[in-house]
Amino acid sequence: MPLVASRGTLRVVREPIVRLLLGAQLLSELGDWAARGALQVLVFERTHSPAWSAAVVAASLAPWVGPGQVLAAFVERLDKRRVMVVSDLARALLFAAVLIDMPVSLLIVALVVAGLATPIFEANRSVLMRRYTPDELYPAALGLANAVVQISLVVGYVAGGWAVTVVGARGAVLANAASFLTSALLLLGLPSGGEIAIAGRQALTGAFRVLRGDDVLRWTMMLLLISAASTVAVEAIVTPYVLDYLGEPTKWVGVSLAAVPLGTLVASTVTPFGTGMRRQLLRGAWVSFGAATLGFVLFLLDPHEPLVLVACAAAGAVLGSLVACNTALGTRIPREVQGTAFSIIQGTLMGVQGLSALAAGVVASWLDERVVSVSAMAIAMVASAALLVARPASRAFRTPPTLSPA
Repeated sequence: MPLVASRGTLRVVREPIVRLLLGAQLLSELGDWAARGALQVLVFERTHSPAWSAAVVAASLAPWVGPGQVLAAFVERLDKRRVMVVSDLARALLFAAVLIDMPVSLLIVALVVAGLATPIFEANRSVLMRRYTPDELYPAALGLANAVVQISLVVGYVAGGWAVTVVGARGAVLANAASFLTSALLLLGLPSGGEIAIAGRQALTGAFRVLRGDDVLRWTMMLLLISAASTVAVEAIVTPYVLDYLGEPTKWVGVSLAAVPLGTLVASTVTPFGTGMRRQLLRGAWVSFGAATLGFVLFLLDPHEPLVLVACAAAGAVLGSLVACNTALGTRIPREVQGTAFSIIQGTLMGVQGLSALAAGVVASWLDERVVSVSAMAIAMVASAALLVARPASRAFRTPPTLSPA
C-alpha cells in the first residue's frame, strides 16, 4: 500500500504533537528550499560559474559536518521546544541578513552561518518525534516526515523559480525568513520539559559502536549515502545544466529542480510499510538500481526540455530507498542512543551530499553538466547492484544490535 494511503499514516496525523512538528517542518523547509533555488539563480547570474552555483547547495549542507553537531550536543540538555523556537528565530534573522549586498564569497559564508541552526532544529525535532509517537506508528511517522521533505522540495523549488521571475531572488529569500517566523509561532504549542539527555561521551561512543558493528545498519547506511550522493550531484548542477548547457529560459529552472524531489517522493511510495525490514530495504535497493539505470540512459541521450524533466525525476527516484532506510535506522537503533545516532547519521549524510554537490560543480566547470549527470547515474547503478549482491543475511535482521562493548 502506498505511503499516502497507509492506515498508519492516517493514525499518525491524528497525533496533535506530531502534527505540530510536521507543520513546523513543512513551513521551515518550504521557505528554505525556495530560497536555495532563488540563490542558485542569483549566484549563477552574477558569476556564470557552475561551481559557485553548486557552492550554494554545499554551503547549506556544510554546517551538518562537525559544527552543527557540536552545537546540537551543547544544547542537548535544554528544553527542546525552546531550542527549536530559538533556532527558527535565528534562521529568520540570518537569512534576512543575506539580503545585504555583499560579494558572492561572503554570501556563501553567510549561508553557512545561517545554516548552523538547522542541525540543532532537526536533532531536537527527531527526538520529539520519537518521544511523542507511539512505537507502532513510528515507521509511518518517519515516512510521513520524508513525504513532507519531498513535498517541500517540489513546492519550494517551483515557488522559488516563480518568485525569481515575479519578485526576484531577494523576495524569495525574504519569504524564507518569514516562513521561519511562522514556524516558531507554531512550535509554541509544543509541550516543554521532560528532558532525559544521556551523557554526551557515553551516548557518542555507544552510537558509533552500534552503527559500526551492526551488519544491517552498515548496509543501510551505504545504500542511503550512495543514493543521496548521486541524486544531489545531479540536483546541484540542474541550474547551470538548464541555463548554460541546454540554453533554456529561467522559467525551466524551478520546474527542473522540482522534478528531482518529485521523483524521490513518487519512488518512495513503492516501498510500503508492514512488509518486513529486509524486504523493504531490498525493494528500496532495487528501486535505486532501476531509477539509476533509467537516468543513465536518459542523460546519455542528451534530452532537452521537457524530456529532461523525466531524467531529473529519475535522478530523484534513485533516492527512493530513503523511506526504507530511515525506517530501518529509526526502528533498529537502540532508543538509548537514538538522538546521538541520528545526529551522526544526519551529519554524515549531509557531509557526503555537500561534497557531492561541490564535486559536481567543479567537474561541470571542467567538463560539462551532462558528463556529471551521466557519471552520477552510472555510479548509483553500479553501487546499488553491488549492494544487492552483498546484502545482509536473513539472520542478521533477527539479531538486534547491542550497546555492549565488542
